[in-house]
Amino acid sequence: MIYFYNTPYEDEIINFQKQLVEYETECTLSGEWTLIASELTKPEAEYFRSLNDHEKEIFAKGHSFTYVSDLIYSPSKILFNNYDVEFINTFFDKIKFVK
Repeated sequence: MIYFYNTPYEDEIINFQKQLVEYETECTLSGEWTLIASELTKPEAEYFRSLNDHEKEIFAKGHSFTYVSDLIYSPSKILFNNYDVEFINTFFDKIKFVK
């Protein structure tokens, strides 16, 4: 877990969450993930493709909030297994992660 709560860096994690949710929302809305869906995610991909644009926005935002929250409350290793350190650092002003 990334523990920045009740520290001078709490605003950094809040900003990180907001920005990563926006990034993941855009990725979800692109629909590219539906082209590489596994058997496990195929029903979700088919459901997403059946939605209209407004419904896709709602789906993408909800999906992104859930995904990012899971990442934030998981061990940091999971976050860095999914994203490059340099990419993660683009979301922070006062904190820099190193390999």
